[in-house]
Amino acid sequence: MKNTQFFLCCLVSVVLIAACSGNKTPEEMITGTWEITKAEGSFADMNLGTIYTFDGKNELIMSKGAFENKAEYKIIADTLQYSVGSVSISVLYKIDDDKLNLEIIDGDQKFELTRKKE
Repeated sequence: MKNTQFFLCCLVSVVLIAACSGNKTPEEMITGTWEITKAEGSFADMNLGTIYTFDGKNELIMSKGAFENKAEYKIIADTLQYSVGSVSISVLYKIDDDKLNLEIIDGDQKFELTRKKE
């Protein structure tokens, strides 16, 4: 009986540890390099191919060709906020595997980004 209880206790512990270890924070999930592969709204064609690099330490680099902008970002619930110069931008974001969807709040732009393999 004691062996059965001990075995069940160990089994439950392993299951709980495994379940908790797979949960990533939003910052961990967004960390990496992403490329805009679909764009809608204003300047859609110009935004295609833009690279977003999130370093996991709240720094974002947006680049395309010789153009590069750095910004600090923060994630609050389903909103990603960052500033470029004096312009503050808030976007709704959703990560689904290797796809990152961004929808600018108070704007007409929507982007689908694909995670680049590193």
